[in-house]
Amino acid sequence: MLGEKVGATAIGPSGWALFPLLTGNQGPATAIAVYAGGLLTAYAVAFAATLALGFPRGTAGSPAPPATDRTPAA
Repeated sequence: MLGEKVGATAIGPSGWALFPLLTGNQGPATAIAVYAGGLLTAYAVAFAATLALGFPRGTAGSPAPPATDRTPAA
């Protein structure tokens, strides 16, 4: 909690695209550091939640279910 005010000079972009538009009351370097810390924290939490909760089944990129052997018994 640095008490820094960080904001953007335009509306629209977010994530990495917002870096050139950042402004703050302690200068651009502090604003960039505070925003980068928050952005990296958000990415880390989203990554950890995805690992903990798993991927939804049936979506593109999810592994296929294991194949079963359907040969008739002799």
